[in-house]
Amino acid sequence: MIDRRGRRGGRGLSGIALSGVVIASAVACAGGGGDSGVATTTVVTTTTLAPRPSDGVLRLGVLMPQSGPGADLGRAVLNSVRIAVREVNLAGGVLGRDIEVVTADEGADIPTALAAVNTLIVDEGADAIIGPASSRIALGVLGQVVGQGVLACSPVATAIALSSFPDQGLFFRTVPSDALQADAIARLVDQTGRNRVGVLHPDDVYGRDFADAVVLALTAQGTEVTATVGYAPDADDLSGPAREVVADEPPAVVVLGNADLGARMLVAAAEAAGSPSPWFIVNDAIRRPLQPSALAELDEIRRQRLRGVSPAVLPTSPELLARLGATERDPATMFASMAFDCVNLIALGALDSDTDDARAIAADLVTLSRGGSTCRDFASCAQLLREDRNVDYNGLEGLLRLDNQGDVSAGAFERFAFDETGRDITDLRFTVGTVN
Repeated sequence: MIDRRGRRGGRGLSGIALSGVVIASAVACAGGGGDSGVATTTVVTTTTLAPRPSDGVLRLGVLMPQSGPGADLGRAVLNSVRIAVREVNLAGGVLGRDIEVVTADEGADIPTALAAVNTLIVDEGADAIIGPASSRIALGVLGQVVGQGVLACSPVATAIALSSFPDQGLFFRTVPSDALQADAIARLVDQTGRNRVGVLHPDDVYGRDFADAVVLALTAQGTEVTATVGYAPDADDLSGPAREVVADEPPAVVVLGNADLGARMLVAAAEAAGSPSPWFIVNDAIRRPLQPSALAELDEIRRQRLRGVSPAVLPTSPELLARLGATERDPATMFASMAFDCVNLIALGALDSDTDDARAIAADLVTLSRGGSTCRDFASCAQLLREDRNVDYNGLEGLLRLDNQGDVSAGAFERFAFDETGRDITDLRFTVGTVN
């Protein structure tokens, strides 16, 4: 067993916000991230850990959408999980046994997801869950998951609130959080050369949390925020907030929102702005608007001054693409590297702690992602552990390090623009955060 060099404590209760995964955006154009079209939810915060019997078999439950608008994303993640598990099992498995995989449909609402969690844990005996996809659903079901002493690792959910959820050290994610996306947005503003910016955001718990992070990142780099304006998530008329944010004639405007209202808010702000047009920076959900024609109707100058940022959810590693039997930019590989990382970290945690007990596995995951001998897949990391060496699992994309909150400390992002049809075009890939 490796030397324990750190333990991750429980998370606080502050800063809870809501977000859903941008399924439509991710499916259509490989953009991932948070969907701001959520205003309220029921958050279960059970913290009493029930005893979990160990039977010597590591079972992974996959909680992903299997129906509805998120089904393509769910299938992509499940396929990656199964390939990753097959590699672990071919390398000898853990605890002398193959890892078993059980699945359940996350659905599109919290009651459905809660029933699925119960099926995975009670009926199927899952020790750990890969998922959920939706941040909104994660905030609604994590209490039940951790309350039963089960580990969860989401390769998709991005909401800032998940960093402070009281998860008893049992929730991790391998996708960059919206806090990192806020830093990426600030970087894009800086690239425009403008040092004054207005911020538009949904006036709900998700939008306010995201806007706070963006404002903090902008201020840290010396950019003046002229106005932070919220808009109602169910608004029909967006002209008021649009006029308010451009009243001081900022040379740049950040627009946060979802694929529907966020895109309409962008168009309203562009129409309210005078000449010369300010630069507009948008978040990941707006990458694939529900009505691309709205963006196509922007005049050429405004469209040329429009950029967005989203997590890079399609793998670029030739090794990973070969394992998946896929080519670059294949939508069927969405969040594949993040899914591989969840599986491999959990399997390595079980191997190192020599148990399928979720709490023992969870206590290892942060340490396994940093500070030891570098390795990129289960087989090579497992060999290091068998040699009683410390492990620094980096994943096949070579970019993984968990912080003490169970979040990744760095992430790959894509900058995108729009063509004359309103279709997104990736023009830059860059990293935000640190892996040191």
